[in-house]
Amino acid sequence: MVSGVETVNKEITWSRMNLKEILPELPCPLTLSIFARANRALFIEQFKKMGYALPEDTEYIKALYGRLYFNMNIWYKTYSDFGADPELSQRAFGGFQSDSMNCLEAKPSFFTRMKMMPAYIKTMLLFSNINKISKENFSIIREGYKRESNIDLRNYSDREILEHLEFIEELSKRDLTIIIGSGTSVSYLYLMEFLKKLVPDEDLDNVLNQLVTGSEGIISANQTLSLIRLAGEAKGDRKVLEALDGEIDFAYNKLEGTRFREMLDNFLREFGHRGLYETDVESPRYSENPASILRIVKNYLDAGVTDPKEIMDRQKMIRETAIDRILKHIQKNKFFYLKKKSFLRRLENYERFLALREENRYHTVMVIALARRGYLELGRRFTERGVLVKQFDIFFLTIPEIQSLLSGEQNNFKNIVNERKSERERNSMFHAPDIIIGDVLPEIVKETVRETKKVFTGYAASSGTVQGRARIIHSPEEFGKFKPGEILVASTTDPMWSTLFPVAKAVVTEMGGILSHAAIVAREYGTPCVVNVKGIMDVLEDGHLIEVDGDKGVIRIMEESIDARAA
Repeated sequence: MVSGVETVNKEITWSRMNLKEILPELPCPLTLSIFARANRALFIEQFKKMGYALPEDTEYIKALYGRLYFNMNIWYKTYSDFGADPELSQRAFGGFQSDSMNCLEAKPSFFTRMKMMPAYIKTMLLFSNINKISKENFSIIREGYKRESNIDLRNYSDREILEHLEFIEELSKRDLTIIIGSGTSVSYLYLMEFLKKLVPDEDLDNVLNQLVTGSEGIISANQTLSLIRLAGEAKGDRKVLEALDGEIDFAYNKLEGTRFREMLDNFLREFGHRGLYETDVESPRYSENPASILRIVKNYLDAGVTDPKEIMDRQKMIRETAIDRILKHIQKNKFFYLKKKSFLRRLENYERFLALREENRYHTVMVIALARRGYLELGRRFTERGVLVKQFDIFFLTIPEIQSLLSGEQNNFKNIVNERKSERERNSMFHAPDIIIGDVLPEIVKETVRETKKVFTGYAASSGTVQGRARIIHSPEEFGKFKPGEILVASTTDPMWSTLFPVAKAVVTEMGGILSHAAIVAREYGTPCVVNVKGIMDVLEDGHLIEVDGDKGVIRIMEESIDARAA
């Protein structure tokens, strides 16, 4: 076994990386507690399954200023030991690499390679069997979700509720985030190495983006395509249109008896466990409030986006053209047949892991939705007993505190909740950095100094070059500000944000990598996208005319905002 941190004696680099993509700015204390327990039981164990041993006390994930951060030393060292450039980790998942990692070599020594051989073999076996492993794990999660979500928890005793939550925690160990994330990175690396030798003079990011667009296997993209189909169904039904034009919070019941309602219910059965910032147990699910889905459908209707076939056909054509172009390059080489076979196999592996990454999250969120349901029932009981003031106060306790409460321990949990709420309010005043190095926390209550630069660079995530007006969206509460044809600019995005992608002219995110949710889904819709654009949110204003070059990863500010010119 190999120790993954034994040669990294530098200060730890803590990064919000793609955690900023999957969690709200300040996840609830219960979510922080869940991640703390997952640190060893889930994350460290997945490294072990790849033959890569980490000390039991390794902090892979840590809460700072009420936000979660990844230990990037582990990621960088893992990449280095497996013979990959540590910068690939940053490029894949986003974030900004620190100088403390510059000492790591992309090509390990002969001694390191020999020491790593058991891990190489074990990891490759895992990757080669990932279809079987993921199918089994995802099936178990789905069956558990279907069974447990139909239980009336009000009939359960406190002990039975605790056992229910313990079962859910065991179910969460079926998650494959680290293994699939590693497989995605490796398959990306192997395909890029092939392309570098074949077409060294081309923009490889752009080539790769075109090769994997329109693959039709991305579950999060299919989720939005289903919503577009709902809009198409609504367009031809007067009863549905009248319901959506009325008070939308009460529209669901008015839709009974329509084909649209049947399709909507099918959507909720398939995707109802998802929602905004769905990795946070505090966040509501689509199934709890169908009106949130109806608002998205109404927006598509207003924008005239009602047929996903045009999107799918266009992206499929781009993909097929890109593959044909690579095959023509291969025909010019010796051993044409072998090179073609190698290319198609590498492309297939990359596409498979991209799809699995989104599918793994889809199933992981099922477990979180089950946990939310159980904790809400406890919150209801504790409120009735006078232990808590409100049902949702349960999200301000930790797992050990909830367990002690269930065992009859006496404590002033109302005070604990109030203190946690005050702490969250204080943390909300901080503009927390995306990177923190070492144990000394920086001063962060400072005004951001606006730069005057006009050109920004990031990672080319989805091809295409367009100009348009920027619309800064800080949270989904501001979705109503977004107008079709504008360029969406955000700190980061999660699956609910992707409902804006089909009507956005382009997407720009301050964080994220080429394997981030924004990048994967934007490619499916053919929406030009640039990610990991450091500082863009501090400079842009609503109405700025900008150019998004999704081929080269460049953002140019063409002119100031409309409001500024009017003044």
